Amino acid sequence: SITGHLGNIRYVCSSGEDYLAKCASLHFVYLDGAHDAEINLREFLLALNKLAHGGILVLDDVGYSGQAIKGKLILPYVKDHPDLVEFCEYPQAHNGGNLVVVKR
Repeated sequence: SITGHLGNIRYVCSSGEDYLAKCASLHFVYLDGAHDAEINLREFLLALNKLAHGGILVLDDVGYSGQAIKGKLILPYVKDHPDLVEFCEYPQAHNGGNLVVVKR
């Protein structure tokens, strides 16, 4: 149940780069990034570096029409680095968008 973890959950509405740079270690990250492929890649790499062993990183809206720019650089990176991450893609997760789940 998630109720036992509510004190550990933070909703952050700020620059992902600024926030992630301050973090030591993270166990779960949900990125619903900017509509800029380079910013999203930088945020993704920062989050990945902070992700604890066994941690999960979820990327939202990275591949469907109109949002494909969000995953333009991230999707090739995770697919090319199976040694770093376990990769799952859910093409029709919600509202026609897709989710990418990366497990370290």
